[in-house]
Amino acid sequence: MGSGVFHIPRRQTPEQIESLFAAQRTGDRLGLGIHLALAIGACFMAGWPTSFVEFAALPLLVCFLIRMTGWHRMLEPLAFDRLMRLLLAWGAWVCLSLIWTVGRGKQEHGSAPAWLMDVRDLRFLALAVVIWPVLDRRTWLIAAVMAGIAFGQVSQLVHLTGVIGGWPSVTFGRAAGRISGWWDPVSGGTVLCAGLGLWLAPALWGPRARMRLWGTLGVLATLGCIALTGTRGAWVGAAALVPVAIVVRLVHRRARRQALWPFGIAMACVAILACGAAWFALHHRHAADEIGIQQRFQRGIQEVRNGFGTEGWRTDTGMRIAMWQWALAEWRTHPILGVGAGGFQPWVRVRNPADAERLGAPAGAIPGVHAQAHSTYFHTLATLGSVGFVLLIGVLGTAVVSGLRRSGDEHPSVVAESLAMGPALAILGLACAGLFDTITVNQQPSYLLYLLAAMCLPSRPREASAAAATAHSVRGVGSARSGGGAA
Repeated sequence: MGSGVFHIPRRQTPEQIESLFAAQRTGDRLGLGIHLALAIGACFMAGWPTSFVEFAALPLLVCFLIRMTGWHRMLEPLAFDRLMRLLLAWGAWVCLSLIWTVGRGKQEHGSAPAWLMDVRDLRFLALAVVIWPVLDRRTWLIAAVMAGIAFGQVSQLVHLTGVIGGWPSVTFGRAAGRISGWWDPVSGGTVLCAGLGLWLAPALWGPRARMRLWGTLGVLATLGCIALTGTRGAWVGAAALVPVAIVVRLVHRRARRQALWPFGIAMACVAILACGAAWFALHHRHAADEIGIQQRFQRGIQEVRNGFGTEGWRTDTGMRIAMWQWALAEWRTHPILGVGAGGFQPWVRVRNPADAERLGAPAGAIPGVHAQAHSTYFHTLATLGSVGFVLLIGVLGTAVVSGLRRSGDEHPSVVAESLAMGPALAILGLACAGLFDTITVNQQPSYLLYLLAAMCLPSRPREASAAAATAHSVRGVGSARSGGGAA
């Protein structure tokens, strides 16, 4: 293992990782308790307004830095965790791309705030490290994220009450048809897609009928809240996530061992209740008879139909399609490296009509192009090129696969087993919503992405209670053998 300041990190076996966490539980109970409480708080605040999210992890970071002066060996397994390596490679590539962002000249790369926009949320990548020492309490962390998002849904109910009752003071100042509570409608829809994934876990994997019932109710409530945001990208993301989760459940190794009739009943309940929630949401009208959710749905279909026309960019959906076309134009001109982090908008703004015609993108949309392409995948291709896109897919794919693989004695209780698949499905929810939202740039989705990825690290330990029970049984067997030998 090495010694002194020249200790060389070594790959840890699962048993060695368990021993590291066991030593921490017995050797620093006070510090571990404080660390866990702050980690739960950081997870809980993931569903709150942006100002809370901004500082939620700061106390946790301070605690981590203090504790790791004496427990730095806890971090050794992270050096060999494949998901952690991918996360670090992703972060390094985003930062490295600033070299060619700035190198294109002052006119094309824009001001410092513009090109730092794609880099600033990398600060949340630290969550994958600071959560690690308490990852043997994974169920508590998952439950805290679910509770935080649930509070955001309560804010939506308050918002809805204000709309129905005609009380503007509790409507959070949103446009008609955007009942998103304290969230921005777009970010709120993305956060709720992650919440939908968290609730799909007990609905589909719950070992008992009670857990499946709670999961089904959670899925229903979350689908209704996604509809209320009026965010059409989140609608599509949720519609994609549910069947994907069902397919994953049907092919999952552990799921195949269970009877299918509870699954069928749970999904029938979801279908019936979701239809009722959708009917209510689509027929809701604003008190002032302004544009409601049903009108946004119908308008969205019309905007997609007209979005590829010469003047299609004048609508909300049409502008998104135009930004995707410009993102593809940037990727075609810079296929390997991209135009660099933060370079999406500045690169487009200096184009002229001749460039637009040559690149196959709408010239009229140039002045209105946003700082990001409103799609994680198009934005990544444009700014970070094919290399960045491969790294992003690697991070998402590895997190989902590793989050779904762990099973067996890792989960000591019904609740733990029911929630275990939640982070992986939540990342799938973010990936589906990321078709229409840039989850690596927007604050709340990126915070959730790195937080959930931390819970899916392949090297993660078992739950503390399961590890303690295993250790106790091993000691019991050892004592029995000792006694038998003495006899």
